[in-house]
Amino acid sequence: MSQKTHVYKLMIYRYGIAIVIALLAFLLTAILWDITQNEPFILLLGAVVISSWLGGLVPGVLCAFLSIMLVDYFLILPRYEILTTPSSILQFLLFGFVSTMISWLEEGRNRSERVVYQYKEELEVILNSMNEGVVVQDETGQVVFANTASSSQIGRASINAIVGVPDSQFEEKYKLLNDHEATMVHVVTLGNRVFSTARPAELMFGVKARDTNQETWFTLKSVPIFDESDKIRLVVNTLHDITEKRRVDKIRIQSAERLRKVIDNLSAFVGVLSPTGIVLEMNTSALHAANLEFADVIGKPLEHTHWWAYDEAVQAKLRDAIHRSAQGETVRYDVRVRLANNRFITLDFILAPVLDADGKVEFLIPSGIDVTTRNNLTNQLLIQQHRQATIISNVPGIVFEGSAKDDGVITTDFISPYIEKMLGYSIDEWRNDPLFWKKRILPEDWDTTVQEVTAIYQGGEPKSSQFRCFAKDGRIVSIESHIGFLRNAKNEVFGTVGVMMDVTERRRNEEELAHYTEEMRRSNEELEQFAYVASHDLQEPLRMVTSYLQLIEQRYGNQLDSDGKEFIAYAVDGAARMKTLINDLLVYSRIQRNREEFEPVELTDSLEQALHNLQLSIEDTHSLITHDPLPKISANRVQMVQLLQNLIGNALKFKGERIPEIHIGAKRERELWHFTVSDNGIGIDSDYLERIFIIFQRLHGRNEYAGTGIGLAICKKIVDKHGGQIYAQSTLGEGTTFHFTIPIKQGGRRLTHGTHPDITG
Repeated sequence: MSQKTHVYKLMIYRYGIAIVIALLAFLLTAILWDITQNEPFILLLGAVVISSWLGGLVPGVLCAFLSIMLVDYFLILPRYEILTTPSSILQFLLFGFVSTMISWLEEGRNRSERVVYQYKEELEVILNSMNEGVVVQDETGQVVFANTASSSQIGRASINAIVGVPDSQFEEKYKLLNDHEATMVHVVTLGNRVFSTARPAELMFGVKARDTNQETWFTLKSVPIFDESDKIRLVVNTLHDITEKRRVDKIRIQSAERLRKVIDNLSAFVGVLSPTGIVLEMNTSALHAANLEFADVIGKPLEHTHWWAYDEAVQAKLRDAIHRSAQGETVRYDVRVRLANNRFITLDFILAPVLDADGKVEFLIPSGIDVTTRNNLTNQLLIQQHRQATIISNVPGIVFEGSAKDDGVITTDFISPYIEKMLGYSIDEWRNDPLFWKKRILPEDWDTTVQEVTAIYQGGEPKSSQFRCFAKDGRIVSIESHIGFLRNAKNEVFGTVGVMMDVTERRRNEEELAHYTEEMRRSNEELEQFAYVASHDLQEPLRMVTSYLQLIEQRYGNQLDSDGKEFIAYAVDGAARMKTLINDLLVYSRIQRNREEFEPVELTDSLEQALHNLQLSIEDTHSLITHDPLPKISANRVQMVQLLQNLIGNALKFKGERIPEIHIGAKRERELWHFTVSDNGIGIDSDYLERIFIIFQRLHGRNEYAGTGIGLAICKKIVDKHGGQIYAQSTLGEGTTFHFTIPIKQGGRRLTHGTHPDITG
């Protein structure tokens, strides 16, 4: 709203009030005319007083004029009679004078109030425009004024959230903290201190919100305001927000403390000197090394301290170094200093000047690192280098190292002397000829070798490469090379290392071994074929022998004595055992000759088939056979039946006196299926656990247990063919457990287990 509009509205209000009050007083006088006609202006006089009080001088005169004219015209007859008589005129003038005086007095009062109000508004505008917070408290501690800055500084929503709120209520939401961040109680706040001492005071404190734990820090200056009786009426508090400054100071102090801890814990000599060499600071490590306290060195010349005071020449050199450093020079030299118990060390000593803003030396920084063992380390390094050279010179191969140039060309920086022994060439012949290997590697091996090395250079996995090359004496040498390229953080090649070894003899042995292996393979196939044919062809004459012996027994049995019959029985039994042995040999030979592809086999089905084949033996022995859930595997179906049948049959045969209890177990172990066949039979002596899988090996006589000694050998051959292992664990008199494994992967594929559970180990 503009100032002009405000003035117009104020004028309308003042004069409107005068007119309305005059009319209301006239109406009330008319209503009560019978009572007031002797004092016709008594009510109007009150209206004039009210108008003068509310509106000022002019509205009061206007109200008086309107009152007299209305009464004189409407109520007193004849009209305007009051204005025609001297007494009436005198009364009118007296009435006007009284109203004028009242209006004048009220106008003066209003003017004073307006000036005071204007000053108050201007003062509030000034205070609210300040960045500093201003809070005024009365003697009860209640805030009677707060500028805008103060409310924002302590995080209150508005001034109304501060004014009129006592300290006790303020502390329900905020905690007051002293300089040490301890809580201050209400009675020791600065405002109360000013009321109690009647003197200005200063304080640094923090305000911490109880709900958010946010802290704001201030410096507070409090000044008392006295009334006319010199009693403190108010306290004016000026708040300056120092939160950021305190945060920075706190960080600076913490940083200084951390720096001090770092310096104190450095295993070095570090201190601060004045330009004249007086010790101002010294780190704890240096003091402890000499068994000194800070008071032993502070304020003393460094040359007079325990470290240097053992020799005048050492002190003189230190004085010269301090003098040069005070001129702005950084001085460095090795010096022997004394520690506790008269022990000495050598320091790599540096004396560096620190300049102020004007470029003048403000103080000196002495520092030193123990280099007593530096010579020893140098000697050890030389010894280590000699040892490495000795090792490299005895490596049966050419060790080399190279570096890459900017154009990508790799040059050889180091070659072991073994090149002369292996190829007959000197180190210089390799190093000085860029096409050394191009000329020596056989042409038919060159392209392959270049491709392998290029693949490694381009980021491939390091691997060995083999090639042949010409030696200086014309020999062809087979070489196996192991090369690697060194790369920086950007994966750029900056060097190479490698070793090349003579594998001529190994290649010759490998070729001979491959030839021998092929000869063995053919021999084994021929032996297998011979065993199969021999076993098959033996069946017919054996059948004839058995038939004719039985025929002799039938025709001439009555003519034979008991010995003859017994001899024929032995011959028939031997022929029967020979037939069984031949059949087992046929089975054994077929295992290797059977080239049938592996297929998914449900071992549960294989077990059922094996149990069906052994049904008579199971019923005769009343055996109890159980099994775990069996998986589906990749195997030869017929051989799995035969494997389980032989192992279970073996348990039924060697059952002992107890009823046989046999359990077939299965569990998965990583990439294998691990199966077990456990029984409670007679057991096997541990000395014979390896022999039982050898063909024709028997642990019992034929009169004790029947058999040919081939059954377990067949089991081993089946498991071997499937890529697994078989072995036995046994305790005499308690039973035996046969273990065998079958790989999960067969033929390059991996089977799922169908509906069978996954049995994991």
